[in-house]
Amino acid sequence: MKHSSLVLLLFLIFCKASAQDYEVKYNCGGQVIGGISALSGDYVKDFSRHPKLAGGFGIFGERHVTEKQFFNVELNLCGMGDSTFQTWKSIQDSVAVVDSLHLGQRLVYFQVPVLFGYKYPSKKHEERYYYIKGGPYFGFLWSAVENRKFSQTSALSYYSTFDHGYKDDLYSPIDFGFQLALGINTGDNANLELRLSEGIADVTRSGGKQPFYNRMISFNLRYFLYSD
Repeated sequence: MKHSSLVLLLFLIFCKASAQDYEVKYNCGGQVIGGISALSGDYVKDFSRHPKLAGGFGIFGERHVTEKQFFNVELNLCGMGDSTFQTWKSIQDSVAVVDSLHLGQRLVYFQVPVLFGYKYPSKKHEERYYYIKGGPYFGFLWSAVENRKFSQTSALSYYSTFDHGYKDDLYSPIDFGFQLALGINTGDNANLELRLSEGIADVTRSGGKQPFYNRMISFNLRYFLYSD
């Protein structure tokens, strides 16, 4: 937290020094988010992983402090989570048994990224530009659903249970991490960007015993509704 605050302060000082002769501009719009997500951490390394579709939508405001430097603040409703599968073998009453556990989580957050960026104008098309941006995000848990399917198979029998329900009490109400995005402006008030999101706060209430961290890669389609 201290490191991100220091980076933010240095960026704002640099922008203020660079923007003395520049008329500040503002943009705002909406975006649609689509990609895949996963939970990282030592515990989930024992599981086989399956891509989990993730996505959402949101609004953003953008402030240009120089012709090429800008920062934006977003408010997104974003669904994340994971789908994992684990099997292990054991011997029960001299019979070989195969146990399996399929664990699925769907976590929905109100997410507030604060990202700082730099533009690179296109040499072939004056109205187009490329950009890179990054910064911290803060997530506030809206809902958490956890599905568990356990099965036990042997040569003599098969047993299976399925547990589904809301598990908000197992997950932390706050998430925190960093995002990095590469994008292109098409010249018609639309941006398409590739964004990586890496959580650094434990999203569970495990007290550090079995921490999980949010991770997501997405394509964001952004459209400017207002631009001065």
